[in-house]
Amino acid sequence: MLSRRHIDIFTTPNAFVRRSLLLSLFPFAVLAGCADEPVDKTDSVPLTLAGKADATEWMTAKGPLRFGADAAVTGRFEARDAFFGYELDVRPGAKVTLDVTRKGSASKLDTMLYVFGPVRPDGTWQDRDVAQDDDSGYSRLSKLSGLTLAEGGRYIVVLTTYNGRGRGAYRLQADCLSGDCAPLPTGTGGACHPAIEAAIRSCYDGWMQDPDRDPQTMPSDEVMRQCADAEIVAPAWDSLCLVDSPDLSVCNTDLENFSYTQLPVCRHALVSEVLDSLCIFGSTYRESFNRTAPLVVQWQRELTAADIVELSATERLQIVKAVKQTAYNEVTTVEDCFSFVDEGVVNQSWLWDASGRRQFVVYEVGAGDNSFGAYFPVDSDVPAALINDSDVGDCAVGWGPERRWCSDKEPCADGVTCNGRDERQGSGLCLDASKDNIPGNGDSCGADTECGSGLVCAGSALGGEGLCNPAWMRGYFGTRPGMPIPDGPTGKTEVKLTVAGLATVSTDVRIDLYITHQRVSDLKITLINPSGTRGIVFDGERNGTEIHLRGEAVGGFPGDESVNGEWTLEVVDRNRNKTGTVQEVALIPTSRWD
Repeated sequence: MLSRRHIDIFTTPNAFVRRSLLLSLFPFAVLAGCADEPVDKTDSVPLTLAGKADATEWMTAKGPLRFGADAAVTGRFEARDAFFGYELDVRPGAKVTLDVTRKGSASKLDTMLYVFGPVRPDGTWQDRDVAQDDDSGYSRLSKLSGLTLAEGGRYIVVLTTYNGRGRGAYRLQADCLSGDCAPLPTGTGGACHPAIEAAIRSCYDGWMQDPDRDPQTMPSDEVMRQCADAEIVAPAWDSLCLVDSPDLSVCNTDLENFSYTQLPVCRHALVSEVLDSLCIFGSTYRESFNRTAPLVVQWQRELTAADIVELSATERLQIVKAVKQTAYNEVTTVEDCFSFVDEGVVNQSWLWDASGRRQFVVYEVGAGDNSFGAYFPVDSDVPAALINDSDVGDCAVGWGPERRWCSDKEPCADGVTCNGRDERQGSGLCLDASKDNIPGNGDSCGADTECGSGLVCAGSALGGEGLCNPAWMRGYFGTRPGMPIPDGPTGKTEVKLTVAGLATVSTDVRIDLYITHQRVSDLKITLINPSGTRGIVFDGERNGTEIHLRGEAVGGFPGDESVNGEWTLEVVDRNRNKTGTVQEVALIPTSRWD
């Protein structure tokens, strides 16, 4: 923690450098004898600091600056040439907004905002500011939007008034745009023995380098989860415990009990580390719509040039920046965009990140049959991630504290509870239910009535009216089993999917399904919920060699039976001599509290 009076790290090797640095903070005109006249911001004459050269004599340390509206800091400029410094600790690549907000700040205050850092190990920092702003906020207040801090560590946020003479209250708020901006943990913090941790990491590194790994069904967090297994760590455990002088921190039990009591602690720490650095949108555009958690697709539409008149100014800017990711980077207007892209179509989707309670919009276009585009916060034209040939890159949005797998031995973050546990496995997903008081929650909805930000329509999948529920109450649970379908009615294929982390009962169920078969009319496909209730998905209604369903509503479930637990897709071939395979299955259930 910095000194409450002054920030000692603001000292530099000599007085000349110190004075130059301090003067560089204020390249504005303050002419002698003109204290009451307006400042001409086009003048480049530095502010004179009454002969004071040492920044530590001017900088008042105000302590840490944390993220979120609840952690905003307030203060007051009451003296001439006041400088207030706040510590901001971040991980590498953190994307932040720093805002001197209208709420809580004096109406005529004219502020300046600077960011210095990161602080070096010797307590110094680079001699120039990383970023600065004068009037980008409300009126003459300052705001730095979408600032990416490439290096992790401690930054110093400096707030002052434009000409050094301002008076009045201020409120400074920091917001994280990249999921979790807190510094990354180092290792497992003692939660896991180094030899056990090394065995898990070795497994993880090998699997991640496997060219046959499917990132959709085995994203990196699931790879780490699978590697934290008793069979994987058994050799390391043996080397620690099957010796004359065993390591008692590990070997106070046998391997079976170790895997039940201590291994989950290792898994929790390592999986959390992966999630902290994982892009919320996945590694490809398709993954954004096919992930177990935490993205919820709220609605989608295909835009053409005819829709331009209905687009907001922000949407138009977003589309231009998305299309610029293609080779058509010379486009300047939204009209240009639709004339360049394949078939004149821009795909627009609204995504709700249930892990951080944030809404994004993604625009995807075809250019020469390749996929390009960009993701944005809904109210911003600053990209949160880019799509290049279907791959997602330059991602500044990581996982938030919610929608992470949890159990008795793998707890959630402070203030977040483990919700919707599958009774068979005991696992659920982290949830902060205190944030469910969302405007529009409980309103009616349907085919022609959409819910607002952070909400989804529950109960209207088969038509009729539904209710707007918090978006986390809808989940996506998928797999790519590649399971053969036995030829003839004496056998069947069963694909198991575990649903967890939702509310208590299902309101409606949709399914994604891809099956290849030489004669699909032979098939009867049934979905079975954890209570044993059956709903027909397909009953030979058509011919062909493929069944390809996307978001197909499945009826037959009463709406008062458990949604969390093991669901089964059952496929029966009612005739002989034709064969097939269940390629992909995903459930998209929506739930409510009973």
